[in-house]
Amino acid sequence: MQEKIYVAGPMRGVPQFNVPLFHFASKMLRDRGHFVVSPAEADAPEIQAMALASLDGVFTPEMKTHETMGEILGRDVRLVIDEIDTVVFLPGWARSTGAKLEAFVGLLHRKKFGDFETHSHTGYVQVAAEHVAYVLRETLR
Repeated sequence: MQEKIYVAGPMRGVPQFNVPLFHFASKMLRDRGHFVVSPAEADAPEIQAMALASLDGVFTPEMKTHETMGEILGRDVRLVIDEIDTVVFLPGWARSTGAKLEAFVGLLHRKKFGDFETHSHTGYVQVAAEHVAYVLRETLR
């Protein structure tokens, strides 16, 4: 059975909203046989183009008219709950409000977790749920 993976990581405040890393990780994980869901791919093409053009990863008025942050996070939470088996974290995920929400939802729904790793034959290294919970506790202090 093909493993279904959600890619989680920082977007806001990162140049190009970190889209190139999300795309790279998604491609690599797919090349290793996984079904991949990426929030960077879930946006409309025009929003993706605006994200790639952003030097600072800050929402512009044009981007904000498409979907609210609540709508975006709601979509991503639904994907984590309904569509995937494992949440794979990109570097810096613990600084991301969205990725922390996705991690918390993953914990509540007993998902598996991993850290993205280019040298792993699976594309990620498994991470214990207890470690994810610890990181969340430490970053919410």
